[in-house]
Amino acid sequence: MSNSALQEKFLQPEDVECDLCDFGTESEKNEERRDREKDEKDRERSERADSRCAKEADAKAKALQETKHENQTRKDHNQKHAATFREDRPDRGEPGANANGANVSALTDSIDAIDNPIGLLQNLVARHLCRPVVKGDVEYAFEQLDSGSFVASVSVAALEPIAGYPELKKASAKKSAAREALVYFEQFEHFQDLEKVAISKQRTGKAGGLDEVQEMARRKEPNNKIHSTQSTESTVHREVSNGDNREKQNQRSHHSAGHVGHSIGHSIGQPIGQPIGHSAKVLKAKGASGEASFLEPEDAKGKRQTASRSEKKAKVSKAQVKIFQKLGVSVANPVGVLNEKIAAIVRRQVTQDDISYSFETVGQQFTCTVSVDLESLGIGQEVLQASSEPVANKREAKILAADALLSSDVSDFQLPRNQQTHLEPVEAVEAVEAEAMSLLYEIVQLLLRRDPTEDDIIYTVEELEEGFVATVKIPIMQRLPACQGEVAATRTEAKTLAAEAALLSIREA
Repeated sequence: MSNSALQEKFLQPEDVECDLCDFGTESEKNEERRDREKDEKDRERSERADSRCAKEADAKAKALQETKHENQTRKDHNQKHAATFREDRPDRGEPGANANGANVSALTDSIDAIDNPIGLLQNLVARHLCRPVVKGDVEYAFEQLDSGSFVASVSVAALEPIAGYPELKKASAKKSAAREALVYFEQFEHFQDLEKVAISKQRTGKAGGLDEVQEMARRKEPNNKIHSTQSTESTVHREVSNGDNREKQNQRSHHSAGHVGHSIGHSIGQPIGQPIGHSAKVLKAKGASGEASFLEPEDAKGKRQTASRSEKKAKVSKAQVKIFQKLGVSVANPVGVLNEKIAAIVRRQVTQDDISYSFETVGQQFTCTVSVDLESLGIGQEVLQASSEPVANKREAKILAADALLSSDVSDFQLPRNQQTHLEPVEAVEAVEAEAMSLLYEIVQLLLRRDPTEDDIIYTVEELEEGFVATVKIPIMQRLPACQGEVAATRTEAKTLAAEAALLSIREA
């Protein structure tokens, strides 16, 4: 059988058409199955996305509700303290006193309307420091709560951190902290009367406070009135006594149109938005120029202008008096008196070449010889010398040598009677003991709103042959350079002279 006959027998046309139909039906079924699987996957993906979005929305709603609850709790806390304050202080019940909370809220609302509180805070700090803000001047820290919200705190210079309200995002929390800092500095951006308050506190032995500074402000204003700008300024003060943990809270608000007045205070209680960790009084005043300035009493300024540094009495501490009484010297602080006499004669500061001290060892003791070359000073042709007896240490030997030279018959070195320094009893010395260091400590304490540490007031003492020289540096006062005092006989006296130099620089700033 031929091939054509076989093909005609086994490959009929109807069979070919049937096979093609079956193939087309199978392809359509596969395509439909793939479409169904794709639709199912898309539907599952969409359901998972919807479920995830719903969970996120529920979490955000829950966090927002918790944040609102926390904010409301703190607002209720502030209002409770304000109500307690008004009940405890009926003497402050002048007209408008009940509007204290409303005025504080008005001040806060005006700050909340600012779009860029972070930039405004930097501008405020730069204006206060009189230079651009650098890294470390304004620092932010964040803390995440259990609810997922963020709380930011801002630290300005060496001041305590100021915290904002909880927010869902870090950026919002940062703005909240900046706004709270602006509210804080709106109330306490004043430095003018710091030194007056510190001096008053030191003289009277009282804690001083808001009432004292407000009285200063009322005396400065005509008709004893305190005005404010079109914005509201609130005055709040809190003082905590360490002895009996007694709290005194004073709050006063003023809202009227006029020129800039004085507003001083601290926050009631310890709510968010106020410094963390310390409760201390803050007394500040803003000068007319907007820059920090420190004023001194008129009587103190007059005395400072009429007195010469070379004519000041040598400052004597209790420890020095005991040493001088033990050695039996004729005058208090012989080394300082000798320097003072030489400086008064040559009318300049004494140098190492003017008065020289040499030491010798005698067994386990020391002797000192002091020499004054009158020829190099241009007041004579000889060299004056005096030696001490053997004593336990070089300092006592130096004191005895200077006293021996002062006790010798050198009439040319006698100063007027009002410039001589005589030995006084310990009780009389207490009145002149380290007043400058104490006053400087009070000023820094008021600036920092806490007790200063060694890092806040840095004293550096250098020992020279003629005595000691101290330098004091205060980091919080960045515009104040390191201040160096004059040569002194002891380290304590050198620190006191350095503190006096710092106070003088502060007053002249």
